[in-house]
Amino acid sequence: MGQKGRTASWRIGSTFLAVTALASLAIGGDPVDPGIGDPYPFAYCVLVPDVELDDDIKILDFDGREVRVCCGDCADRARRDTYNVLRQIDELVVKEQKALYPLTTCLVDDKPLGDNPIDFPFRNRLFRVCSGECQSQIEKKPAVHFGKLDFAVIEKQKAKYPLDHCVVSGKPLGGGGVDHVAANRLVRLSGYDQLGAFSKSPGKYLKMVQEAAEKAPAK
Repeated sequence: MGQKGRTASWRIGSTFLAVTALASLAIGGDPVDPGIGDPYPFAYCVLVPDVELDDDIKILDFDGREVRVCCGDCADRARRDTYNVLRQIDELVVKEQKALYPLTTCLVDDKPLGDNPIDFPFRNRLFRVCSGECQSQIEKKPAVHFGKLDFAVIEKQKAKYPLDHCVVSGKPLGGGGVDHVAANRLVRLSGYDQLGAFSKSPGKYLKMVQEAAEKAPAK
């Protein structure tokens, strides 16, 4: 099921991008379970950026990496041109997540990132590392490094979180709530039962938190 592609790596400036292409269409439009990784983080189709995703989306699985497109035609295009589609998504991941990145040191060895870190988009999440060896450690132990980055994001963003209610259910967060991280952004939910609903439309909810943060007064 699916068509085996190739693994490709390249640099754009100082940005290192890695792509593994093994594509299949998720049955029934259900979210892909990547094991360790983030859902597709955008509220729009990467192939037709002015089209917002709705209930008729197609969800593609590229070797455990989730990509969402607006229609069957775009799904076919993505499978035919996997290399360039994933490259485009990786460029957007770097562009949109860099400002949110919570660390000035390498996640792997704690060395200062300096002026020319490697920006490594991996399973829809931006990691910033100081060397190719540290990048390979993230690929070898994704659970460890996603967990470390989640912790850093929560620590950095929680005090200035812009909403007092769950972005999915609308319920007040009060003194509780579940701290969830996707696309290097903290999303606070009223309970674990909201994770399933979040995964159905992650781009929409991430956009709502982003817009709230942009409107919030400085703390």
